[in-house]
Amino acid sequence: VGLTVGVALPIMAMTTVLTVRLSRSALEDDLRTGGLALAREMAASAVARQGAAGETLLQQEVGSLVGRGSPVRDVAIYAVGPEGLAVRARAGKPDPPDVNEEVAAREGQEIVVMKREAPSRLWRVTVPIWEGRRSVGAVSLALPLGRADALAQRIEFQAILLGATAMILLIGALSVFMNQALATPLRGILQVMGRAEGGDLSARALENRRDEVGQVARGLNRMLERVASFQAELTRRVSEATAALRATNERLYAAQQQVGRNERLAAAGELAAAMAHNVGTPLTGVAGHLQLLEEEVADPAVKDRLRRIQGQVDRAVAAARQFLGAARPELSRTQVDVKLLLQDLLVLTSPESQRK
Repeated sequence: VGLTVGVALPIMAMTTVLTVRLSRSALEDDLRTGGLALAREMAASAVARQGAAGETLLQQEVGSLVGRGSPVRDVAIYAVGPEGLAVRARAGKPDPPDVNEEVAAREGQEIVVMKREAPSRLWRVTVPIWEGRRSVGAVSLALPLGRADALAQRIEFQAILLGATAMILLIGALSVFMNQALATPLRGILQVMGRAEGGDLSARALENRRDEVGQVARGLNRMLERVASFQAELTRRVSEATAALRATNERLYAAQQQVGRNERLAAAGELAAAMAHNVGTPLTGVAGHLQLLEEEVADPAVKDRLRRIQGQVDRAVAAARQFLGAARPELSRTQVDVKLLLQDLLVLTSPESQRK
């Protein structure tokens, strides 16, 4: 709006000035043309008015030209005499004849000049009086331009008022147009952008226009669709990665549990082997000595007691062996993924290996 006003205002100002100047020039030309026509009529009348009665009628006619509402301020009719120009009739307060009147009366030239006299300007129109082919005098009229200036000022004021009204209407119309054509749809696009910035990627701008604003709205919608698609794909991939990580953690946990069980079984096996060694070895020695004693003793009662002791020792050895057999894990065959097993073992042993 400011740019439009900045362009239109100088153009309207120049148009107004040009209009006022042309109007003033036209009024001045009309007044000049009318003054020449009136001066020519007075020159023709001055030729026809001869004698005392004619001079009286001429003076009355000249007097009728000057008055309220008349464009003529001063009128003077001169006759060429032996000593210069003589006044035949006059009205108003004409200036003494100057060189323009002399040239018009003696050489038969029409002279129109503009003079500046306070408080305004005026046309000085001088035409010769022809009697046959000889110039016998001159008619001089003074036509003030005050009325033309006042009328030009009135036209200037009206032009300025009209221009100001037109400028106000232009600003109002442009404001309404800009609000409907740009401000309102752009406000809607900004609201959609704010919703998208807040996380609502389902917001869409209206695409009911085919101008630049519509192109911006369609571009924004396409961008939001791509961002939403990218976000959905990213969410899917994160979910897949999370599921894979959860499965890996579960396998690691199961492997850790199995390692714990294996460690406990290994400790039990070591304890059982130690017990079998610490218990079985002495019992074996005891059993050997009992066998030797049984061979050396001849008393049946003693042999019976030694056999009883031998039976208890055998029971103790059998119990130790049974305990050792129970501590050992049973062997079983299962199909395993060797690569996955090695990867899990590497993960489990990596802290200890890094420490060492």
